[in-house]
Order: sequence, then structure tokens, then C-alpha cells
Amino acid sequence: MRVVWLTARSMNDLCSTTQVHLVQGLLKNGAEVTFVNADSSIALNHANLSHIGLPSSTTPGLKARSLGRSMRDYIRQHRNELSASVVLVEWRVLPYVSTILKEYGVPWCLIDRSPPAYGGLLSRLQWPLWKKAWKITKQQGYPGCVVSKPHRDFVFKQTGHETSIILDAGVDLALFKPGLQRKVTTMLYHGRLDKNRGVMALILLAQKAKSKGLDIHLLMIGEGDAKNHLRNAAKSLSFVEILDQQPIEEVAKLAGQCHIGLLPMPDQRVWRLASPLKRSEYLGSGLAVFGIDHSGHRLDESSHSWFQLAPQSRFHEQGVNFIEDFLASKEEWRGGARNYAETHLSWRASIDKLTHVVNELNQKDS
Repeated sequence: MRVVWLTARSMNDLCSTTQVHLVQGLLKNGAEVTFVNADSSIALNHANLSHIGLPSSTTPGLKARSLGRSMRDYIRQHRNELSASVVLVEWRVLPYVSTILKEYGVPWCLIDRSPPAYGGLLSRLQWPLWKKAWKITKQQGYPGCVVSKPHRDFVFKQTGHETSIILDAGVDLALFKPGLQRKVTTMLYHGRLDKNRGVMALILLAQKAKSKGLDIHLLMIGEGDAKNHLRNAAKSLSFVEILDQQPIEEVAKLAGQCHIGLLPMPDQRVWRLASPLKRSEYLGSGLAVFGIDHSGHRLDESSHSWFQLAPQSRFHEQGVNFIEDFLASKEEWRGGARNYAETHLSWRASIDKLTHVVNELNQKDS
């Protein structure tokens, strides 16, 4: 089983977690993987993994196009190697390589870990590319991989594509696990510190909790366009701590020391379609979880005291109530969150589904 993975995503930041685990899973299941992107090098090492770093523009809005053209040249130069392979191709680069893959008869599967997540002009430029990628996938009769049921339903509604496989976000349970908790109840947010992710609301949540006499601390980890604003706000607030992006091992260590994980992403289309990794990582670390109520944040149909979501208009009010309830039940809630993660959130199910897709395409081509 030979797999070539074409993507505009980096393998060297916190957003690469899903790719890392899926690639590692394919390797464990016996695949030979060639990973092709714009990184000059990647941290993963395996006897059956090779990495190809291709040139691309660094200008926002032009990266995918320039990288896609480089990938098209790569495919042309390595036609013989690809003849016995299955290609996993991200939506941002598919429109630039689909014609040559069809010409060479190489089977492929579309990978969509998220529709366009940025606001403004860049988003307006990306949405037509996203729709084009899915319509090509439908026209050529290939499967696609999505992150959630709402994501799958949205793809069908927008493009008519019916054969999408859900690859849920999992958690590395050996890495994200409960540790020795801080003495002060600590709320955690880790990931992109972007304004469109609602992170500014977390400062006010912490302030409201403190004003009610609750002994809490807020820890935020990451990079993004809101980081300087958050740091400025935190200068006069001793109970707010903003850290730069950390290696994933350090993030996991810090998560294990915290108490409550926060999901502030607002009720907007891009977040309703998501399956946030941080939700699984919070639960694996034994954290109770509080966030804004929409389909991208919901866990399942059942009710859990340690996992609560609130309407966006009542996020702060219900958040303070949640913290008060947590302080009365912290040990019970910690065990419940970890037990749920161990039962439901391993990467194994998504890895096996992706392996099945690759095997089916390989057999269909042979």
C-alpha cells in the first residue's frame, strides 16, 4: 500500500496534529507514505516515510496556487512512482492536480480538514476553490474525507457529493493525560489566538469569575492576530497568563495541570462544521469543558455534568455558574472526562477508516 499525501498544510505547527496522527496510523498499518508539502523538512521519522518539500509563494492567497503547480510538476516527473499509489489530496491543491492525476489514471481521495476558516478577502478567494475541489471529486466519482456529520451534510448541500467519510478528531491518550494539577483552578485555551475564534471573550469570563470571588486563573497558549490585544489586557490582570505557541509535548504537560478547558469559537458556519482537536485533548487531560453551543462543539447526544455548552448570548453568565459547579465536583468531573476520552476519542477509528479508503481505491485501481 503506497500513499502520496499532497497538502498545503505544514507538518510543523500545532495545526498539524491530525495529519501527524493519520500519517503515523497509515505507517503502522503497513503503508509506505510520501508526504508532499511546502515544508523544507518535517519532524516525523519512519523507515517507510519520505518527505518532499516543494517551492511555493509566501503571499497569502497565492500559496496554494503556486504549491499546486509545483505538485503538478512533481507528479509529471514521478509518473512511474505514482502509478502504483493512492493519492490523498487536500482541497486547496486538488484543482491544480486533478487533471494530471486523471490523465495518469492515479486514484485519489479528497482531504477536507476544514473549509476556509479565515475572514475577509482571503475567505472570499478560498470558497470558490473549495467548491471547485468538491465538484471535481463528485464528477470523477472519488470519495472525500470530512471531520464531522455537519461538515458532511454541508458538503452535500453545497456540492451534491454523497460519499464522504467522517474522520473524527481524536487524541493521543498517552500524551494528553491528567497530571498534577495547579493549586488554583486554572482554565485553559490552547490553539490559534485569532479574533474570529472568540478568544477575547475569555478575558471577560475570567474577570466576571474573579468579581464573584472565585479563585481562578486563565492560561492561553498560541499565536494569532489577537495575541497582542490579549497581552495588553492581561498586563493589569494577575490571574491571566498568555504564553507563546509551545511544542505539543509542553502543551500536553500544561493541559494536564489545568482544570477547565474552554471552547469559545462562536456560532458561525466555519466553527459549526468543525471537530476541534482541543475538545478531545481537554477531555484526554481530564479537564471539564465549557464552551459556546453549536454543532461543532457538541460531544454527543448524551448529557455530561463535566461538559457543558451555553448560548453565545449567555456565555459569561453560564460560564461563571459552570465554574462554581466545578469547584463543588472537581474530582468526580475529572474522572468522567478522562473515562469518556479513553472510551470514545482514540485515533484508532479514524485511522482504520482512512486505511480502508486507501485499500479500496488501491484494489479498484489494480
